[in-house]
Amino acid sequence: YVIEIVKHYYQLEVHAKPLNGYDELNFLLKGENQQQYILKVATEEHGYHFLDAQVKIVHHLSKSNVSGKFQRYLLNTEGVEITTLIIEGKKYFIRILSFLEGTFWVDLPAHPDSLVKDLGSFLGEMDLALQNFYHPAMYRYYVWDIKNALDAREHLSYIRSHENRRIAAYFLSQFETEVLPRLSSLRMASIHNDANDYNVLIKDGRIAGLIDFGDMVYSQLINNLAVT
Repeated sequence: YVIEIVKHYYQLEVHAKPLNGYDELNFLLKGENQQQYILKVATEEHGYHFLDAQVKIVHHLSKSNVSGKFQRYLLNTEGVEITTLIIEGKKYFIRILSFLEGTFWVDLPAHPDSLVKDLGSFLGEMDLALQNFYHPAMYRYYVWDIKNALDAREHLSYIRSHENRRIAAYFLSQFETEVLPRLSSLRMASIHNDANDYNVLIKDGRIAGLIDFGDMVYSQLINNLAVT
């Protein structure tokens, strides 16, 4: 069914292979010329406006000094990046992105200082480029936004080990007393918020790309570095 959708809406003849993903359905598409793409399927729960924000932020970064390190959205036959489908009464949003070559950070046998420094420089360039990026969908409450860390207190009872629960409670108290009072004084920005081991790509000993804008949010700028 995915192959038919791609052919109808994008005029591409491809083979499709499911990929791992915790928030959306993801497929690796391979064309007859061995060109590769990533297809992402979101439900209405994700919200069209937040998906639009992902498109807009990539467009914004395409005009920056780090433009080559992000995927590009393919246009469908109607000339738009997001294809909206109704299947059995349920709404789905389809996007196809270009494929970035590279090895994920988590799969590298070692991480030399030069590579860590390159990652820091890349993040700095990206954050600099995003200092004037705004989209209404970025201003959202998000559980994985560090500034909301204290909300985890309501889940402490799920930690069965008394010692582990005590440790978690201690650090939440530290956040409340040391961090929370200072949050309002920190710079705010639209941040990627998920530059982890599985989203950073390496090629020839340098940062080759960063994928997955599904966790982006308007938050304290330093949190982008903290997540990394």
